[in-house]
Amino acid sequence: RLCETDGSLTAVNVACSKGVYTTSLTLEKRGSAVLFDSIHTLPAAVANCTEERPLELERTWSISESDDNLLTLDVCACYFDGECIGETVSVTDIQELACLRKTPVSVEMVFRFVVNELPLGSLQLIAETPWNYRITLNGQPVDNSSLGTWRDTAFHRLALPQLLVGENELRIHTNFAQSKETYDAICRSLCFESEKNKLTYDQEIEPFYLLGRFGIESSNPFSQIGAAHSHCDGQFAITSFPSMVTDGDLTQQGFPFFAGSITLSQTLWLSAEDTLSRCLNFSRMGAVATCVRVNGTHIKDVLWAPYRVSLDGLLREGNNRIDVTLRTSMRNLLGPHHSNREDDLCIGPGNFFHYSQLWCGGDGQQKDWNAGYTFATFGVFYEKTKKG
Repeated sequence: RLCETDGSLTAVNVACSKGVYTTSLTLEKRGSAVLFDSIHTLPAAVANCTEERPLELERTWSISESDDNLLTLDVCACYFDGECIGETVSVTDIQELACLRKTPVSVEMVFRFVVNELPLGSLQLIAETPWNYRITLNGQPVDNSSLGTWRDTAFHRLALPQLLVGENELRIHTNFAQSKETYDAICRSLCFESEKNKLTYDQEIEPFYLLGRFGIESSNPFSQIGAAHSHCDGQFAITSFPSMVTDGDLTQQGFPFFAGSITLSQTLWLSAEDTLSRCLNFSRMGAVATCVRVNGTHIKDVLWAPYRVSLDGLLREGNNRIDVTLRTSMRNLLGPHHSNREDDLCIGPGNFFHYSQLWCGGDGQQKDWNAGYTFATFGVFYEKTKKG
């Protein structure tokens, strides 16, 4: 049988009767197996007579390592040539609305966000093409010189002045314009898909992101949408970086927009008997990759079902440290955040817009738009835990 993890071949127990070979396999939901006949001579399969029992974990985990946290700024008050076009405009709509004018536009975006507790250290602003913007924070100018990129060559880090406890105001101004050729290409794209498929812009306006050592809390509660998503109406505020979390969804514990790696740790005291025939048994995927270390030794990267990690021979009598590193995608940072659909299996440009004649069709209104935020849940999920 082909091992999905490392590509090696392992023998399986096979019975033969009258020239017919049979075997028994256990497959996870949507699982599959690839079997080979007589390719190599392999050691005989050994039956596992002792079933591994899930290790009983505490509910509380400490955060031992983490990338910086993030807050997406994608809604603002917006001014075209000094005139307010809306107090809660989606940033992704601004470019579309400006292009409809077919003339240069002075665009000012005003983001307001609340700080309940000052974060550790300074914050940085993540922006695309920062040299196109004039930026102030609470009236203080922000240097638009890049400190380097973050995650992608398009994302530039800018140093921000000290935040204030309470409401903070970030003002971002740009002179937005496209060439006549681009305006003409946009008009053709409304009629011909082949034109839309090759459309590029001379200048774009994208959401901005705050990066730093902080947590995020919401004045509105989260609700669960199925097993894989959570929803919140917003009103996010910056607070202190969490030091402890529980098992389950971390988007509801201070990390709704998180994109990176975070390591959760706990120490368990085990008797000699408790160390025998044990495994970690996650109930479902909690991140793009879940990396497990026990007593400082890397054991396995869980990428797909089965979500079990054998701990055979790795535990010891006394204290045992369990480290679980969750590696997430950029989905919760970049979105789409405002879709009413429970699970979008097909994501396209239209999913990111509230209004766009080009990408939403018809009257340009996104029919599935929701002013709140939908996140993909991530965390450590398991069924057997100690009470606590």
